[in-house]
Amino acid sequence: MTVPRARTPSKAEPTGPAELNDNLARQAADAWDAESADSEKQAPACAHIPEIHLLWAEGCPSTERAASELRKALEETGLGAAKVRRREIRTDDEARRTHFVGTPTILIDDVDLVPPAVDEPPARMACRVYRRRDGRVSPTPDPEDLREALRRAAARTEETK
Repeated sequence: MTVPRARTPSKAEPTGPAELNDNLARQAADAWDAESADSEKQAPACAHIPEIHLLWAEGCPSTERAASELRKALEETGLGAAKVRRREIRTDDEARRTHFVGTPTILIDDVDLVPPAVDEPPARMACRVYRRRDGRVSPTPDPEDLREALRRAAARTEETK
């Protein structure tokens, strides 16, 4: 009677649970690297992470929408690691000191995403109105304007900031 020989695993096959886990982890990491390399959302490793502020005033119905759209734009531009600092503007005096032209206002590296028009009051405690690229009026900036500003900020180096 012949006894079947035990099959010897090849070097590519895992021999136990620990090696199986290592192989799965390696495969997942390789797949993530390939996906990241193909993604336009990935920011260059040397990208400047801009300083982001969301200025708002109590009672603004658009603050959370602006925060959500900002977070989405950060993810889409590969800047998901950027911190968004929220700052509540409480008084007219504080609005004047911070050049707050309405709520919500998004600052990228201390620059207003949409600089106020020449005829716009310099500071005010009111809802802000933005004009979208298609001409519509909106309580939040146009998402493409936001992504474009974030890309420009990420491309800057510390010297040109």
